[in-house]
Amino acid sequence: MKKLLWIVVQGYCANEFYYERMIIRAEKLGLNYKVFYQEGIQIKDGEFIYNNAVVQEKPDLIYTRGLNADLNKYFFGTGIRCVNSIFARVNCNDKIRTHKLLDKCPFVKKAKYFHKAEKCGYDEVVENVGSPFVMKARYGNGGQGVVLVNNKHEYETEIAKYEDARGVFFEEFIKTSFGKDLRVHVFGDVVAGAVIRQSAGGKDFRSNFSQGGTVREYACPDKLKQTAVEIAKALKGEIMSVDFMFDGDDFVFCEANTEAIFVPGLGLPEASIDYIYKVLQVN
Repeated sequence: MKKLLWIVVQGYCANEFYYERMIIRAEKLGLNYKVFYQEGIQIKDGEFIYNNAVVQEKPDLIYTRGLNADLNKYFFGTGIRCVNSIFARVNCNDKIRTHKLLDKCPFVKKAKYFHKAEKCGYDEVVENVGSPFVMKARYGNGGQGVVLVNNKHEYETEIAKYEDARGVFFEEFIKTSFGKDLRVHVFGDVVAGAVIRQSAGGKDFRSNFSQGGTVREYACPDKLKQTAVEIAKALKGEIMSVDFMFDGDDFVFCEANTEAIFVPGLGLPEASIDYIYKVLQVN
């Protein structure tokens, strides 16, 4: 009997084209799969309920995209392998945790960062990471909660938005990467492609596509590919996007995400399913 794959996704996600291409690839490979939209899922008394019906059969592998924390915990408790695992999601969603884990990896060049459990003054931040600096929300994505702080007044305005200092940290501003960064897409031991993300008009220091930025393909050097793969392993990730800032001719780690975002021309939906297919053959 063929192994069963569950694909669990967000039904409201605007990137439906990604899902469609995933399914086309799964069909081509002859995978035995079922798709579940998380909006229709309930967990009650330990049972998995979909569209008001209890689902009795268990999959051999679960591939999740954009999953909420409660479902992550439930799937972890079943003992069924998930891609990505709850460990990878926690390691990437908590940006401070990401940095601390990569502090143990000498092969990763990172920007200086600073964090305290209680609120600190502007001068203390500058002493640790320089000026100007980047203030980041500890949890967040899509460039939300990320601001460039140029002076004390801006710092006091931004830090006042946080009741708990543990929800924010500070990072060295890499001036040579203003408005652009490099995103490398990792699938296990393979890099399926990379893109330069550029802010619209070069006016915003953030390069996120969700903030109006643009993307173009980039020929990623082999050494950087290997670094991205090793970063994914250190964060317990299997399908990941690893972001780097440009530092002259070198690259500085920025952050990692447990989602591969659709980029025209790179074939990322297909690469996702190809990796899943490989995992199913091994396990």
